[in-house]
Amino acid sequence: MADDSNYLVRTTGHLGEHRRLIVLRSLAAGMAGMTPVPLVDDWLVSIIRRGTLRRLAEARQVDASPEALKAVADGASAPPSWRSLASAGLVPLLMQKTLRKAMILFAAARRADEVLQSFAVATLFDHYCAQLHVGSGLDVQSGQALRADMDAVLGRARGQVVARLFRRALSATGRAAVRAPLELADIATAGLLSRLRGKHDVAEAEAVELVEGAVERAGERGFLGKIAAAVDAGVSTAGQEYVKHIVAAFEERQSQRTIP
Repeated sequence: MADDSNYLVRTTGHLGEHRRLIVLRSLAAGMAGMTPVPLVDDWLVSIIRRGTLRRLAEARQVDASPEALKAVADGASAPPSWRSLASAGLVPLLMQKTLRKAMILFAAARRADEVLQSFAVATLFDHYCAQLHVGSGLDVQSGQALRADMDAVLGRARGQVVARLFRRALSATGRAAVRAPLELADIATAGLLSRLRGKHDVAEAEAVELVEGAVERAGERGFLGKIAAAVDAGVSTAGQEYVKHIVAAFEERQSQRTIP
């Protein structure tokens, strides 16, 4: 039993390197999901998740195609395309202030489990890049298989302690958003909503860059960085059993896939 424990400690210790990044960007995806504009929220969540995986792959020197990152980030739930989003009439979707506040609080509760999933998927992807990836770059088929293994593991995992940490963090984010309802959209989109509302042409690459820049700034200053630091501290202590559990189950699943 002691040997198993040492093995788990040895195989998860490296995950502390990028845990702060994963926590912060998981919360940022949760914030983006609370953006009170239908279609835009799901697109933002997907973009931030893909950006997280791209950063992890680059840090671990694993070549992963954009299609592979999309497959791992989105799983079976495809977000709206940028073309459909940019062509949608967003003005009727922009809500009045009172309704917007209510929707933010509702979305905070609804998105809490998704934030935990963002954290878990990114953590397993980081572990995969650091210790399990071999051979050529990650393509879309490999990405789909990888996400399928993650979903199988996470569907059976129970992480009440970590879920509680993220739920409280997202609730605090929602309360801050209610006090300043437009601040949430500004942080999550860096003016993207305003530009779409003004019907200016915005290319997808430019929109992604705006979102990524906004996430970076939100992490460097403001309440998101502070909340992420508190969650990171909690995960590094009380949340370690959950991390060890999903990593061990994921490794077992991966080893079964490689057996002829």
